[in-house]
Amino acid sequence: MSDRKSFRCSQLKMLGWVAILIGPATALAVSLIHGYDFPDSISQTATVIDKTVSLLPFALGALSLFSLSYSLTHAYDIWDRVLTVLMCIGFTIVAFQPCASSYLVSELVGVFAISQTYSGWVHNTGALIGFGSMILWVLRFTKSDKVKSEWTKEKRLRNKWYFGLSLLMTFALVLFIFDIAGAFVSDFPIVFWVECFVLVPCGVSCLIKGGLFFRDKI
Repeated sequence: MSDRKSFRCSQLKMLGWVAILIGPATALAVSLIHGYDFPDSISQTATVIDKTVSLLPFALGALSLFSLSYSLTHAYDIWDRVLTVLMCIGFTIVAFQPCASSYLVSELVGVFAISQTYSGWVHNTGALIGFGSMILWVLRFTKSDKVKSEWTKEKRLRNKWYFGLSLLMTFALVLFIFDIAGAFVSDFPIVFWVECFVLVPCGVSCLIKGGLFFRDKI
């Protein structure tokens, strides 16, 4: 394996573990360490007054930096580059502007110092850009330079996983959109689980793409 390909696989694995662990880590930090109720969303864990969980900004920073680095150095084609740039933009917006939260006390919040209501909309827009681009990016993992008749058994198996995981991510994103539109009225933290069901499948896909599972047999 070339050094460049090895580095790319290492990046993918790193992103995979970050995407898988960001939800459980932030929830545990808030629910267990700080003694607050279970968070309504992953993003809410960055708004806890005086006890902000630094895991979320670092994780979002890692996602953004990975997306930009991947776009500049490892993108296969123009669409691969566009999608990862959009991921970077989306997750940067999410980090810059907090979601609406009962823990926020200032009227003007975030990097752009806007009202909580508008900040929530900006935050959700960034999430839609980041998650939507991420789903399309994972779906493009099914692409190959080889014709389909030359695909290995492992490549065919990987594609089934990529396709199935992208469907799960899409379903979760649709629920997220419905929740933004006010279709769900419940104390159940649906957004937290929706975010996890986008991030965790993406993480698993990246681990597969990085060669941790279902590698071609030499």
